[in-house]
Amino acid sequence: MGGAVGDYNNDGWPDLYVTCLGGNVLYRNNGDGTFTDVTKQAGVADGRWSTGAAFADYDGDGFVDLMVTNYVDFKLNDLPGFGKSPTCKYRGIDVQCGPRGLKGAGDSLFHNNGDGTFTDVSKAAGVNDPSGYYGLGVVWSDFNNTGRPDIYVANDSTPNYMYRNDGNGKFTEIAWSPGPQSAKTVQNKGQWGWRSLTTTTPADSRSTSLTLRTNSTRYMRTRASGISRHLLQFGSSASVIALGQVGRCFHRSG
Repeated sequence: MGGAVGDYNNDGWPDLYVTCLGGNVLYRNNGDGTFTDVTKQAGVADGRWSTGAAFADYDGDGFVDLMVTNYVDFKLNDLPGFGKSPTCKYRGIDVQCGPRGLKGAGDSLFHNNGDGTFTDVSKAAGVNDPSGYYGLGVVWSDFNNTGRPDIYVANDSTPNYMYRNDGNGKFTEIAWSPGPQSAKTVQNKGQWGWRSLTTTTPADSRSTSLTLRTNSTRYMRTRASGISRHLLQFGSSASVIALGQVGRCFHRSG
């Protein structure tokens, strides 16, 4: 489904984390062109339908931690029937159900213990997705310039999450923008020093949007410039650069 790269054991070699249905995999880079599956000993399998993942050191202890988003509670041996409910149809055609009508799977935050293992601190940190939204992509970035990485989670067909890092091992959810989102890119756009956020949406949803940081607490939203709608039908992501000063955004309408 997805993956992330990060040096979780601080040996100077980038390691790989791959998200899957039914159990994720952490590959330790051996430094000789090979990798070793260390998922079990690290404790990061998760076991649900994982989609996005990202590494960052949220508590400043020198070891990267791992945030994982999950989609729906989906079991291959207990599949919902095609077309059995209104959420199992697309333009009048019977299709597999979901995500609406299915239970969300919840998200995970794994704290790096610094000894090759991780601890699931999702609930204690406040990022376990108690609402049961349908997680897709995730990114870490310091959105409010506090020196601490915050979390943005793009959910499918449900509101997105923005978790502010409170600096005490906990996060506060402060998002305001609902909608189905599939990917995101963070950049420092313009010349005012605040990070900006680009998200993409699937077909028949809102257009790809560019959310610009205008000050420490507010975002300005605009349509992305020059992105063809047919790209979105394949779940493509895109980065859009907006040039200008605070409070001004140049874009092409239509």
